[in-house]
Amino acid sequence: MPLLYDKAIKVFKTSCGPYDNNAYLIVCPQTDHSIIIDAPMWPQELLDEAKNTVVKAVLITHNHKDHLAGLKEIVDATGAPVQAHGEDAAALPIPPSSLVNDGDTITVGTITLKVIHTPGHTPGSVCYLVGNHLFSGDTLFPGGPGRSGSPQDLRQTIKNITEKL
Repeated sequence: MPLLYDKAIKVFKTSCGPYDNNAYLIVCPQTDHSIIIDAPMWPQELLDEAKNTVVKAVLITHNHKDHLAGLKEIVDATGAPVQAHGEDAAALPIPPSSLVNDGDTITVGTITLKVIHTPGHTPGSVCYLVGNHLFSGDTLFPGGPGRSGSPQDLRQTIKNITEKL
């Protein structure tokens, strides 16, 4: 059952792996083309939802292992290209097919996602905006910013949340 469903977008959310990481399948209801956002460990529920779609891309929000442990499994199952920000690309277990940058748009079917570069959690952290729906990876947690490695990184994350999100 989708988390969100209307004539413009279907969103399936699942929690995967021992850290309960979110992963999303965004589907165009008109074409059944889809995008997966993030690839945590044990993505089978997400892959089961994706079976009736054509996965056009796997988008990575940042390069931490808890968001990447299922990437090979997802790519092997779907054949979809991987996209990530250049600042985080070298740490991915599979080289990305292409890089995303702040302000880029990605279109799948009738759905357009906007890339928002939000460094701080990692140098290449990005969020994806689809209409009024934000997929923030670890940039934003319920109640505040995600973990950062230094006071400077925290300030940068808060600035990005305040100014961009």
